[in-house]
Amino acid sequence: RRLQTLAQTHGRLLFVCRPQAASHQPSPAPLRLLLDWQPAGPGATPWLQVQVLKRRGPPVAAPLALAVHSVALRRLLAASHARSHRMRAAALSSVLIAPEASDAVDRAQSLA
Repeated sequence: RRLQTLAQTHGRLLFVCRPQAASHQPSPAPLRLLLDWQPAGPGATPWLQVQVLKRRGPPVAAPLALAVHSVALRRLLAASHARSHRMRAAALSSVLIAPEASDAVDRAQSLA
């Protein structure tokens, strides 16, 4: 709320980026967007899907699909998409290969 007040006081635009998991948490922001990049196959145009989570006025029924024509933006979105997949894979592998869990099983078996 303090950031919003500060931005309005100085007449500036402010963007705050939060993880997708925070999309269901309340926020004083007057506009909340969920962005999702839709990569395309070779020769096809990728899309940026924009879902309006919160805005002043009536709700928006369907997400907006914006074609990404800028090469620089395509590269930025592709890098972000790849980083997100790497982070998910790393998180999943750390859950699947948790040494503490196997140690607990070994200790329980040794006590039996």
